[in-house]
Amino acid sequence: MVPFFPKQVSLRAITTYLISLAIVSVLYFRYAMSWGYILLGATFVSGFFLLSNQWTINWGALPQKRFERNIFLFAVLLRLVWVVASYFYYLSATGTPFEFDAMDSFGYHDSGLWLSTSPLSEGFEAFFGPDSVGVSDAGYALYLGLLYRIFGPVIIIPRIIKAFISAYTCILIYHLAVRMFDEKTGRIAAIMCVLMPNLIIYCGYHLKETEMLFLEVAFLERTDYLIRTKRVTFGTLILPTLLAGSLFLFRTVLGATAIFSFATAILFSSAPAMKKNLRRLAFAGWGILMMLILSGGTIMTEAEGYWESKSENLSNRRMEQTMRGNRWAQYATGAVMAPMVFVLPFSTMVNVDEQYGQQEKHGGNFIRNFIFITWNISNMKIRYRLIGKSFQ
Repeated sequence: MVPFFPKQVSLRAITTYLISLAIVSVLYFRYAMSWGYILLGATFVSGFFLLSNQWTINWGALPQKRFERNIFLFAVLLRLVWVVASYFYYLSATGTPFEFDAMDSFGYHDSGLWLSTSPLSEGFEAFFGPDSVGVSDAGYALYLGLLYRIFGPVIIIPRIIKAFISAYTCILIYHLAVRMFDEKTGRIAAIMCVLMPNLIIYCGYHLKETEMLFLEVAFLERTDYLIRTKRVTFGTLILPTLLAGSLFLFRTVLGATAIFSFATAILFSSAPAMKKNLRRLAFAGWGILMMLILSGGTIMTEAEGYWESKSENLSNRRMEQTMRGNRWAQYATGAVMAPMVFVLPFSTMVNVDEQYGQQEKHGGNFIRNFIFITWNISNMKIRYRLIGKSFQ
């Protein structure tokens, strides 16, 4: 494996982006994006691919501690710059420090304000009482309420904290990738995580995605460590349990998926520490117990509600998109969308009304699409070569 991100791939990606953007802007000139979004996308794409090449080469031989320090510091710096810049831009463009069409952000902010000024018993009753509407968003609302109690309702404080949370997520990605693959792969993954535009952009939103992604990655990293370690302690068991429980408070289905993925990993893991059947059975029993504890009452009721209404929600969503002008949405059934799910969302390079967030993130979406497609093409070439050699 090449221990760095190749320069040829970087230049090819940037060229592909610029050509695609030029063609789309000319063919759909009436719907061309504003110069601000074009420059933002070009900066993100060029910066990601050029710096990925340089940093994977320059940092490849650094000691582990120094590499982790570089990752964290540069990740924090990039995210803090975006947080401050986007805060004042949104303030100027929308009259508020929130992004365009920030309905969810306003809702979270209002919930945090209410929780910060209300007795704790009222907040607990609202989210976990018998008349609760659900716990999926309780975690982020409680988190904002705690921050507002400590720092006051200062909008930019949670976003500054998001920058540090997102930066530490890059460190967790590094540890997880090193353990699952090797040191070189882990360093490339961490550097790409630092430079990924969408991870940077979400730090400037008043949404829960940054914290939710951190909890997901932390759960994966700690459970992977638990499966591979030879010595199991109370600490190595309780931390994944708490992380799994916290995921239920951000998205019920996400928490259930995390626990089932852990159970699957126990059954099929080939790690040396899992060779003993007694250890495997003990972890399986712990997983079942964790599921029973975390999935009772309100959480289980909410999960069942999601499952029972999945078809109705999908149909209503397609109808809403069709009425707003996205006529293709009426054909977006499961059979049609399943093959596309691995590369969605596509990069939006046109000015779609009320889709400013997608235009803002179009550079990051292009990076994701390009890397995924390039990786698959490379794998196909390798397979064809192996097949050809087998017939020689």
